[in-house]
Amino acid sequence: MGPQIRGQQQGSNKAVLPRVPSPNDHMEEADYVIVGGGTAALVVACRLSENPETRIVVLERGEDTSSDARVQDPLVYESLMGSEMDWNLKGAPQAGLNGREFNQAAGKALGGSSVINGCIFLPPAAAAFNAWESLGNPGWNWETLAPCFQRAYTLHPRTGGPQSNTAGPIQVSYPVPTERADTTLLDAWKQAFEEHGYGYADELVSEGATIGTRPYTATIDPVSGHRSSAANGYGAIIASRANVRIVTGASVTRILFDSSAPHCHGSRGPDRSPGDRPIQTHQRGDHGCGRV
Repeated sequence: MGPQIRGQQQGSNKAVLPRVPSPNDHMEEADYVIVGGGTAALVVACRLSENPETRIVVLERGEDTSSDARVQDPLVYESLMGSEMDWNLKGAPQAGLNGREFNQAAGKALGGSSVINGCIFLPPAAAAFNAWESLGNPGWNWETLAPCFQRAYTLHPRTGGPQSNTAGPIQVSYPVPTERADTTLLDAWKQAFEEHGYGYADELVSEGATIGTRPYTATIDPVSGHRSSAANGYGAIIASRANVRIVTGASVTRILFDSSAPHCHGSRGPDRSPGDRPIQTHQRGDHGCGRV
């Protein structure tokens, strides 16, 4: 008995994913089933599918919204908060704020929160990676992991700026200031940090030194001016591979385990649902919960 899912096809971006099948017609067997089609899931699917003999199914509760004008335009990202693309999570009541609860946005769409966020792109500090190694994880340091991080994006340098050796699917660019931009606040901010010993990093090329001030970079394609997300970045790569299936509008309510071995072999939707469809997992099932 394999895993089952429930869902429905409500629309897709044909330019990115030429065919997003419904749960009633996708493959019944796969080497990997990835539950959740968010930011990390599409990266994992892209990496695994580099082996053409590996069959992968990605199940996403939300829809492919890559062609939605609200998603493409970085300036209106706030309109996506609380929309059908947001899980509308609530934070715990805060005792110090008179019990108030705050909304926690989380993307409910193919590409996850990368399709609804504010597009700010900030790499981690080298010290954060090196701390992992110091806690007993040999090889988990900045020098080893930085090349993996750099595989994710392509940095478009500013005019006259240093070139970057990055060539990943996520497009990253610098903001373009207008001639009449008032930099009074920015200058004061830089000065305040410098007085406390924090320098100004003008370019993203010096990734490891992120503590201080810098002009923020953004996941915006400088050619089109559109948002660059996991959906239209990694999704475009996946679309060219016949060994990956992405199912949108799919709910997964149960994870099935093999009683003879301590590993998951699939997922399942509600019993007796007309949309249920088994998927046999031959290798493993990867289950993501977003930022929860």
